[in-house]
Amino acid sequence: MPFRPALLSRAAAAFFLLLTSFLPARASTAKTCVSTTMKDFQNSCALHAELEDCKNDLEKCQSDKSAAVVTAMEAKIDENDHQMTYAFATSTPGSAWDDLVAEVGAEFGIPSNYEFQLEYKVPDFPYQTTFRVDSDKTLENAFALQREWGFRLVLEVNEADTKNPSVSPTPFPTFPPTVVPTEQPTAAPTDVPSKSPTPEPTTSTTCEDLTSCSARNELAQCRGGDGIYTITSAFSNKRIRVYCRFSTGGDQLIYQRDNYAFSPDQMTWSEPEETAATFSQNSKDWFIPKGATTWRWEVQLDGGAWQWIETDVPAEAYQQGRTGTAVNVVLQNVKTGGGMNYGGGTMYYQKSHSQYGCSSSRGSWYGLVRATQGGGDLYPNGIGGHCDNCSFGNGVNNDCGEGGGCWTAGRGNIEMYISDWKDAGGSNGKGGTTCTKLSNNNAIKYQFWSRGGDPLSG
Repeated sequence: MPFRPALLSRAAAAFFLLLTSFLPARASTAKTCVSTTMKDFQNSCALHAELEDCKNDLEKCQSDKSAAVVTAMEAKIDENDHQMTYAFATSTPGSAWDDLVAEVGAEFGIPSNYEFQLEYKVPDFPYQTTFRVDSDKTLENAFALQREWGFRLVLEVNEADTKNPSVSPTPFPTFPPTVVPTEQPTAAPTDVPSKSPTPEPTTSTTCEDLTSCSARNELAQCRGGDGIYTITSAFSNKRIRVYCRFSTGGDQLIYQRDNYAFSPDQMTWSEPEETAATFSQNSKDWFIPKGATTWRWEVQLDGGAWQWIETDVPAEAYQQGRTGTAVNVVLQNVKTGGGMNYGGGTMYYQKSHSQYGCSSSRGSWYGLVRATQGGGDLYPNGIGGHCDNCSFGNGVNNDCGEGGGCWTAGRGNIEMYISDWKDAGGSNGKGGTTCTKLSNNNAIKYQFWSRGGDPLSG
């Protein structure tokens, strides 16, 4: 109830004047009618009661605040995730969203140009529903549910992204993108395959003009054992060293990771300065040659068989922006093998971070999956996942040099869904493959390959 200072002042003044005018009459020797005296008492008592009501209303207004606990997971390198909490209270729940954003942002150290993704769950609700809070109205609704249903309101900051993220795919690159030079790794692979590559022919000028491993495979003098060879980028005419797998017909390694921390930021096309993906370095992006027709994503669990998904290469795979999105891009000519079980049906190429929700009922998906953007948990699935309240990449460093873990900092809340794998690497998958911290971060490995490409540069 709103504070009524005018009413309180009038009531107090009237009560004081009534007392001062009534007490002298009692002290005089004049006779007073009993009925008049009783009437005066009744009037003063009624006024006093109204005064007490005002006081009670004031105390109620001063104490009637809506409160909630706001939580967020702060991922730390080589340490356990840190749970951040903040108690927020307001007496104006219908217009408190801006105050909440300002206070939580200041407390958690989130820049002012970032947007919150706040969500909460209602205990004992018949469905696993997550409610979003992103405005004055939705915040007021949350406090109303809290009062009516009698539960503790906990708002989770699952993700914070820059405002107005790029949602349009970056066009197919026609010029060399600006990249940061990477240290050249050792020429020979240090992991699989164990077979040493055949030395590159000494007369390799013609071979080096070819723009992909597939093009080199077409010429007997330009192919050899699986290993690192030189090609010419059809985008920039620059010489680039790539890993070719001639044993399978000239596939080119475009992405490699010996730990499980594959995230949507890494689904980004980038032309390297000298060397593309190799087995001595975890990938932070991929280089797909121009004209590639198909690609194959391979995953391995605990040293078992390599399971794979093969599709045509979508144009969205050439996006250069890490914040770009791909929404329900239907993949063509889908094939699987090695025991891969994605559940069947339409498969999509997805890329997002938190734009469509971060919960079990509404996910922002990435990878090759059968889940649609904004859809909830779906098991089994392909190769990917969505953001949720998880501990992704815990214990994996963000060093992308040779031997580094190359985890993308800031992506600590991903729940992975790969094939029909459950609770991989000692993690509680929460319905999927991983969610809580893994006891073995190297339980899952990745190799992505492309096939095809323009036969000659220029």
